[in-house]
Amino acid sequence: MRRKLRFFVALFFFGVAVAAYAFSPYAKVGSVVVDGAVRVPRQEVLALSGVREGDFLGRALWARRNLLASGEFRSARVRWTFPNRIFLSVEEEEAVGLLAEGGTLLANGHVSPFVLPGSEGSLRGDRDASPVDEPPKGASPSLPRLVDVPHDLFPRLAAELAATPKEVRTAIAEVRGTPRASDPEALHLRFRDGLVAETTLRHLGRMLASFPAVRRALPDAPKGVLYLYPEGIYYSERPKSF
Repeated sequence: MRRKLRFFVALFFFGVAVAAYAFSPYAKVGSVVVDGAVRVPRQEVLALSGVREGDFLGRALWARRNLLASGEFRSARVRWTFPNRIFLSVEEEEAVGLLAEGGTLLANGHVSPFVLPGSEGSLRGDRDASPVDEPPKGASPSLPRLVDVPHDLFPRLAAELAATPKEVRTAIAEVRGTPRASDPEALHLRFRDGLVAETTLRHLGRMLASFPAVRRALPDAPKGVLYLYPEGIYYSERPKSF
């Protein structure tokens, strides 16, 4: 009997303690620290997580699920420290292209409304630099600008660009969709050094992997067209209007 009484007394005081904590200021999120976000602004990370200062602490239980479901992040970690501070550590999904109409294509095929600071979709080539040079340390790598690419091709295009070596991907200024009856997945590529290539989405990443060696065999200021196809790669000096 005494043992049962002790149990109910302990349960009562435990309930009082829980209720007191639930109605205390410590039951609300005091501050949120965001780490790892570069492309996505801090306030947007908070909005995507569903956790803001002043919210009930229990909402943090769903923050990781919410962040991963957004498509913006490759990984997410949520940590709580006493009394009421929340840490959100995220790893953003890799950006592989900039949409001409605005937004960023990510490696997972998700179209993000956020743009990486310092990214550029400029079509101007740099004649003084090698087309496959790495971007300077600390600078955001240039991303290819995506023009007239059908949206239903975005998931596959994202996968192909993600499989392309980064130094080649940053050498591409523009990827333009040019569907035709014989090939609805036809693409034209403009490189930053002025080179123009005609290709197709099929096996694009594999074909671009050999681009550095192919580029070294071409003229310094090419005026012709490079044809990149699974059946073969060749260069024509005859200029072509795109």
